[in-house]
Amino acid sequence: MLRRDLREIYQSFSPDTSCKEALAEELLEARPKAEEIKGKKWKPRGQTRVRLTAAVLVLLVLGGGLFAAYRFGVLEQVSNAVVQLVEQYRQQKNPPESQAPETLPTAPEQTDPGPEQTMREAYQQVVSKYRTAIRENWDATRCMEEDISLLVTFLTEPDQLNAARMDLDEDGAPELLITDGNVIYDLYAYADGQTVHVLSGAERNSYSLSDDKILVNVGSNGAASTIYTFYRYRTGNLIVDQRLIFDAGLDPENPWFRGYGEVENAEPISEDEANAIIDSYPKASIIGVPITEYA
Repeated sequence: MLRRDLREIYQSFSPDTSCKEALAEELLEARPKAEEIKGKKWKPRGQTRVRLTAAVLVLLVLGGGLFAAYRFGVLEQVSNAVVQLVEQYRQQKNPPESQAPETLPTAPEQTDPGPEQTMREAYQQVVSKYRTAIRENWDATRCMEEDISLLVTFLTEPDQLNAARMDLDEDGAPELLITDGNVIYDLYAYADGQTVHVLSGAERNSYSLSDDKILVNVGSNGAASTIYTFYRYRTGNLIVDQRLIFDAGLDPENPWFRGYGEVENAEPISEDEANAIIDSYPKASIIGVPITEYA
């Protein structure tokens, strides 16, 4: 009984067979027949046609632009620029884990100064000492402590002294003479990387230079006793060329003696002979620059 009732209810909601057949016939009649659509082309209508036309125009413009870019090399430049931008972006986004250390500029290599420059600097220090001594009015004690001539104590201005470089022994290494142009206050040499103080003049023990680079030393104990010694300079040493002795206390009638070594070995000579020997060493003017300008 229950099954029959359910079947009747289902049939009441669903079309019967006759209705189904009638519905199918209506659908078939509404469908266009094959002979009616055969040979016909599909044509867009309305907005669809406008949209398609615009799309075709856009494609043509883009195609023309790409061809022009390729034709004139613009496309390649644009492509390279894009590649560079992409690469920069990648590097910024993902920096490399380790980079080579930055190479810092190196200072120019220090080289040892040559012997000429070293000697010049050593002589400059000596000359600087004389400038200071005169400006500060050093006394005899201070000059002796600093190993410079006591004659400096008689000067009042630095430009009263000159500095001259002369190669006295012609060995290629010039010596330094501190002088007023006539009298040699001090003589220095440079050997084995250091300055050597060769001689120092004093009030009664003066030095001068002859035309042939002979150092003339005049030492006096007073009016009755004078010794003239003529030296040749050789690599820091003074070699006696000859010596004249005037000693009126020993022999007032024949006060002149000549020697080549020790004073005791001197032989008596006449006054004319002595004067001739002195005249054979004419005094030379020493040309230098004021110590205030020496560099």
